[in-house]
Formats: sequence, structure tokens, C-alpha cells
Amino acid sequence: METSINIGFACSLLRQGMKQIFITVESPKIVAAEKADDKNDIAKVSKTMSKSRYQQRRLRLMLQNLKHML
Repeated sequence: METSINIGFACSLLRQGMKQIFITVESPKIVAAEKADDKNDIAKVSKTMSKSRYQQRRLRLMLQNLKHML
């Protein structure tokens, strides 16, 4: 993780003061898929979880914006 952040700063893709969002995907389903060495299942579960977290975050931001409008 740290290496990718450093690369982002070196390439001017990231700047100081930018909000950083870290997405981690550790769940019993992923742990089980890793133990079974099922790469397809790991990718599938990771994608589903990331999408769900993104949607939750987006909904929270929309609600915050609505609160400011009221």
C-alpha cells in the first residue's frame, strides 16, 4: 500500500491534503477462498464487496449533501 501511495506522489497523481480512501477486502469468504486457492472466487468476492462499499460511501455522501441543503 505504501509503495503505491509513494508512486502516486512521485507521478503527481496525488497531492498533500488530498483525501485518501483505502479499500480493504478481508472477510470470512475471502479467507476461505484464499485457503482453497480459488483465484476466481477471490476476485468475485472482492469485486462484490468493493462495489457494495462504494455504494454505501456514495449514499452517505448524498445524505450529507442533503443535510446541508436543508
